[in-house]
Amino acid sequence: DEEVRRKAEINKRIALELVFRAPKLQQLDFKAELMLERLFEALREQYIEREKPRLHLLPDAAEKPIIVAPDKRARARLVCDWLSNLTDRAAFQAHQRMFDTSGGPSPDFV
Repeated sequence: DEEVRRKAEINKRIALELVFRAPKLQQLDFKAELMLERLFEALREQYIEREKPRLHLLPDAAEKPIIVAPDKRARARLVCDWLSNLTDRAAFQAHQRMFDTSGGPSPDFV
């Protein structure tokens, strides 16, 4: 029905302008993107570029398949799969454990 379609379009524009383009939400998106990029770069250096990691940054269940993967492409896919399965909270905690130097061990570590 045309009336329903028109109302849906209005609601879509309102949501876009008031929610998705709001500075606070965009700032959070920006922060999340930076965190994921930093995590990926650290994991790329340890797991994709090296055949054997110098440090163990991932849980065993994620790390073992990466170590035995046949090539860089397969290792990259596994690293990306691990990152994409993280919840927002888990990504934040992983980033905090690896990069936060502000005050001792991470609370979830001790």
